[in-house]
This record gives sequence, C-alpha cells and structure tokens, in this order.
Amino acid sequence: MRALLLLAALAAIAAAIALSAQPRRPPSSAQRPPASATTPTPTPAPPRVDRVAINRQDRTTRRHRAREARVYDMRPLLSRLPLERRGVRIDLAGLAADDRTTVLAIDPGDRSRAHARRVYERALRATHDAREAYVLEWAR
Repeated sequence: MRALLLLAALAAIAAAIALSAQPRRPPSSAQRPPASATTPTPTPAPPRVDRVAINRQDRTTRRHRAREARVYDMRPLLSRLPLERRGVRIDLAGLAADDRTTVLAIDPGDRSRAHARRVYERALRATHDAREAYVLEWAR
C-alpha cells in the first residue's frame, strides 16, 4: 500500500513539473481585452512668447555692464569658478546679505578643511585676488 501511495505522489509531482515547464501561449484575439475606445489627449504646447519679450529678459544697461566688469576685474577668482583642484571644489554660492561680498561654497571632498583652505589660498594667490571680497561656506 505504501508503495502504491509513493508511486502516486511521484506521478503527481512529475505531472506538476511537466505542466509548469510548458511555454505559455499568448491569449488569442478573442481573449484579449478590447483596446480603449478613447483617444489620448495631446500635451498642450507652451504659450508662444514674442521676440521682444524674450529679448527683454537679458536686457542690461551700460551702467550695469560696467559695474559687472569692475567686479570681475576686482575679483579675478570669479572668472575661474567653478574650480576643482586636488580633490577640493570651489564654486560660486551667491551674494552675501550686504550685496557686495561673494559667497563661495567649498567642498573639501574626502580631505580636511585645512587642506581645502590651503587650496583656496593658493587659488587666490595664483589669480592675484584679494581675500576681503569673499565669505566661505563649507560643504561639511
């Protein structure tokens, strides 16, 4: 009796394996669900902006351009940013609250702050830049 029960269990296991190993066929067209009857709506196009409005975005006065040139002349390090040397990244972070001092973001990477400060000071010396024009913001 046990032998017969064991034989029946083995046959059931073999049948289950054989049925699961057969490749499945995709459903026929009669079994497929119908395609949706609605058509997709297109994405709306952005509004058209006339040429005058686009050109006004970048309009600056002669006085503004002169002031900007003076700032870059007084702070030659700005024209070299973003700067990455010896694992340290120095980048422009913004303008300080006094509207005169530039905020620089310094990311020392996996090195120390002392190493990053030395790299920053070397960059200032290399560009002949004054130290008073910047505030440093450390990444960590």
